[in-house]
Amino acid sequence: MRPRFYIVIPALLLLICLGLVARTSLDSHTAPPVSFSFLGYSNSPAGQQFAIVAITNQGKFPIRFTSVGVYIWFDSTNTPVGAIASPVPEAMDLAVGGSQTFYVEMAANPVKRAVEFWVRRATAIENLEAQLHNLYWRIPDPNVYGLRSPFIIE
Repeated sequence: MRPRFYIVIPALLLLICLGLVARTSLDSHTAPPVSFSFLGYSNSPAGQQFAIVAITNQGKFPIRFTSVGVYIWFDSTNTPVGAIASPVPEAMDLAVGGSQTFYVEMAANPVKRAVEFWVRRATAIENLEAQLHNLYWRIPDPNVYGLRSPFIIE
């Protein structure tokens, strides 16, 4: 009876681990679900116009904003233009169900526009690093996605 026990328990643990890996692998190849909310416009004292955009993580995993940047897409040309966002999103994490508001610089223009942020899922190692503060190695960004809002009409 004892030899079966030594075979069944490790085999069962192996199957559970393989199932977890397969589940996370299937989820990790699609863009994380987020929602964009356009909250309006604001003006700086210098006269610059900012779109106020809120992003909410509706996925099952935390996401991290990357250094690829923030872009404005114009409906008339469908061409991205680099934009300045405040707070700076680079390396900022967005927890599951969490929301973050950004002020995105936009010139006054009657053309429809969309805002695009580049994100990736935080890796398991990064989540452990954040919790334990003693794991310091990095894993390359395997899944980086550009998340574009619906077009905003001025």
